[in-house]
Amino acid sequence: MLKTNPNLVIIHLLAPDLAAHQWGGASEQYLEVVRNADRQLARILAALDLNTAALFVTADHGHLDQGGHGGGEPIVLRVPFVSVGKGIRTGIYPIASLADIAPTVAVLLGTSIPAHNQGNILLDQLDATDAVKATRALDLAQQLLPRYEAMLEIISVEPEVNRELLNRAEDALQAGDYAAARDLSEQSNAAVRAQWTAARNHRLNRDRIAPLPLALLLLTVVALYLVVWKRARWNWQAPMISAIEYFVVWNGLHFGVHGQAYSFSMLNLPVLIGSRLEAMFALMAAMVVVGILGRKSSAIEIMRDAGNTLFVVATALAVQLLIFYVAWGVVFTKYLPDLNWEVKFFLDMLQTMAFWPTPSLPLAILLPYIALLTVGVAKLATSLEKLGRGSISAR
Repeated sequence: MLKTNPNLVIIHLLAPDLAAHQWGGASEQYLEVVRNADRQLARILAALDLNTAALFVTADHGHLDQGGHGGGEPIVLRVPFVSVGKGIRTGIYPIASLADIAPTVAVLLGTSIPAHNQGNILLDQLDATDAVKATRALDLAQQLLPRYEAMLEIISVEPEVNRELLNRAEDALQAGDYAAARDLSEQSNAAVRAQWTAARNHRLNRDRIAPLPLALLLLTVVALYLVVWKRARWNWQAPMISAIEYFVVWNGLHFGVHGQAYSFSMLNLPVLIGSRLEAMFALMAAMVVVGILGRKSSAIEIMRDAGNTLFVVATALAVQLLIFYVAWGVVFTKYLPDLNWEVKFFLDMLQTMAFWPTPSLPLAILLPYIALLTVGVAKLATSLEKLGRGSISAR
């Protein structure tokens, strides 16, 4: 049976998020949906007695104008946070974290702080006594310290968390020094979080040593091919220039046209659908450059230059993928990789798929013929031009 006077109600107005995904955060459709959400909020507020209840209004993220989110863009990371009602002090406060809401609500409800909480209690915003604030600040510190100890043990880091600040906070609260108890509790939280961050980075750097031998072995294969290339005295200008052209064209299409950076926000946008097509187009454009640069070369030399161009492009992509492999591995058992790195890895993987898009389309095998066709078209154009000049002279 539904309780008519619940202690906690969570209302999720989903329409703004769906509208931003579908039409973008700068669209008229999104604006209309947000206006309707405002009207719904007004109805909720009108139904509340702020002398006995508190209301929190926020969002889980913002949106790009195109509708994507998840990256580090300020417009994505910053959302409104408004609180009003019983237990809330009126004022304008510094920027908080979304993770701070849950422990703050827990204090207002007089309940324990959620076990997996990672935020801070927004004590300055609460209309409570110094004793209550100090007690709840200590509650949070007593919860965080053993949790970070357990986390350090999981990643096999030896140093134990320093309990001195927490012990002093407990002593201060017992002595009735509420200001010191709160301050020492907050210092303890900052200290254990800093230790965790340092330990995490140390563990990551230590784990990055293990993949290095395999990465170097794979690069050795590339180095051997480069030795053969040098000893055979193959042309290097056409492959290098054409490979550079590939990356200029692909990046120009992908970032110039869509106006995106390496950001997780891109994964919410349809532009990724065209990434492989853009890579295929850039590869074909590179073959045209090979043909133009090799118009005086033999067919065998052109085919070789085309193959070496593909080798250089594939090697450049492979090196970037290996960097990600060394930095984050393949299977993520302890940490998720940095999301911007992950997007870069994803885009590089999409580009490699352009070499052989489908089983029935081995583009890498067909591409050298584009270079030959370019030379053929250039020679035909030259012959027609000479023929035209000859006709004019004859007249």
